[in-house]
Amino acid sequence: MPERWLVGGLVSDFDSYRNVPIGNKSKAAPRPSQIRIPNNFYYPYFVIQQNPSTMNRYLLLPILLLLSLKISAQALPEASVVFPGKHCLNETEQKMAIALNQYRASLGLKPIPVSASLSWVARVHVGDLKENYVYGSSCNMHSWSQNDAWSSCCYKSDHKMAQCMWDKPRELSNYKGDGYEIAFYSTYDYPDADSFVTEALNGWKTSRGHHDIIANRGKWTTAKFEAMGVGANDEFIVVWFGEMTDLAGPPENCR
Repeated sequence: MPERWLVGGLVSDFDSYRNVPIGNKSKAAPRPSQIRIPNNFYYPYFVIQQNPSTMNRYLLLPILLLLSLKISAQALPEASVVFPGKHCLNETEQKMAIALNQYRASLGLKPIPVSASLSWVARVHVGDLKENYVYGSSCNMHSWSQNDAWSSCCYKSDHKMAQCMWDKPRELSNYKGDGYEIAFYSTYDYPDADSFVTEALNGWKTSRGHHDIIANRGKWTTAKFEAMGVGANDEFIVVWFGEMTDLAGPPENCR
């Protein structure tokens, strides 16, 4: 089995992992939305990577390669990054949204409506990450590359660029609220979408920062999420949360 990595260490270190608070949000740029978000909350992210010493032990079977290409092709953003008004979820995205809401239901929490706008933002971001993310860089997975279509940023562990994240729904869609993202990355060759989704969700469950936002705990106890967006390709899954209802409604399922 490939080793599974959090940015700071092995998955076995999860119990001792501690996220870094972003600090008092009042120091950030003025918020277009008046929705209340708790101060000092967390923006975690999760990484799985094959141990380079074991990578040569794995051979890509043709069927897995075809599946990987199919998932990737579905997840790439459109030529224009401006939200087209309608959006559809690929298989991995559909299963991720269902799994996350099923987990919330098991905790007695209401499901979060899936948002076309936030899912569009998520899809654009996984495409950008696939093209530009460098594993091990100080710019983590909440970073955005140089592009005229959005504000770019190197998002580091000090969270000084948090506004870059919050603004993305307004930059890429008509969604007026802030957006909050969790992200997962893996170079493992999953046999199907279910396996990828299960690995991501299990990883998030074992990381306090991820679990808090998914389960409305800790600094997120009072957050009332009214929109959720999911983006996925063959290496990345990201989920965006928002406290405003998305007037664009839910996405369709890609056929």
